[in-house]
Amino acid sequence: FTLEPGDALILLTDGVFEWPNRAGKQFGTERLSQAIAGAAHLPARALIDSLDRAVRTFVDGAPQTDDLTIVVIR
Repeated sequence: FTLEPGDALILLTDGVFEWPNRAGKQFGTERLSQAIAGAAHLPARALIDSLDRAVRTFVDGAPQTDDLTIVVIR
């Protein structure tokens, strides 16, 4: 595939969207899609920070049980 100007390839581990909050509800792929859509215009580093912040806000201090890796290629 070819990335066109303005495109981004986002690679992440399942720990990002499977991290549950204290009630046991996972961040999930729907919230992830919404978080990506809302931050898609940002530079790569800012996009990563925005996704990380969205997940951490959602889990509200729940313990992290899996790795979190986010890579953005522009």
